[in-house]
Amino acid sequence: IEHAASAEEFVRGFLDPLKVDKIDVQDSRVVLSVRDSSTKGKIIGRNGKHLHLFNDLVQRYYQKRVVVA
Repeated sequence: IEHAASAEEFVRGFLDPLKVDKIDVQDSRVVLSVRDSSTKGKIIGRNGKHLHLFNDLVQRYYQKRVVVA
């Protein structure tokens, strides 16, 4: 995982092969807007496993929570 100056760059680099329509960084969370249900499923993972691990990384370095919309 590459170091990034902002949470948006980190998220974009982490999810690089997947197409995310919009990344909106707010005060305490990062909102990922994804239209394609297949891509959304890959980000979330079975039982939310991928999203949980990804959320842990983002919280560790940027103190923000990831939300998929």
